[in-house]
Amino acid sequence: MLSAHSGYIYRTDLLAQVDADKLFLAALRGITFPTDAAAAAENLIAAIEAYDAFLMAGYKDLASYVSNPNEDDHLNATRAQSSGHLRSLLGLPASTSTFLRP
Repeated sequence: MLSAHSGYIYRTDLLAQVDADKLFLAALRGITFPTDAAAAAENLIAAIEAYDAFLMAGYKDLASYVSNPNEDDHLNATRAQSSGHLRSLLGLPASTSTFLRP
């Protein structure tokens, strides 16, 4: 949707990301991680929850979302770093995909 609209963000895009994350979080919580990766998994969950809270605040007030691109970048970077750290601890290769989140 973002590509089709030249990167313009709609309120529904924020909600769509949160809804997708609900499924992802449920799947993450359903995994029993090895002891040495459990804290990293919890950090990833916390990073996703923080990002989703930011998106929900933006859904309620789109102007606040649009006016805080640095916070969006920070939360996205934290999420990506947390994900990468967990992948590394699990012996998985680094992600090669790029995803444009609202």
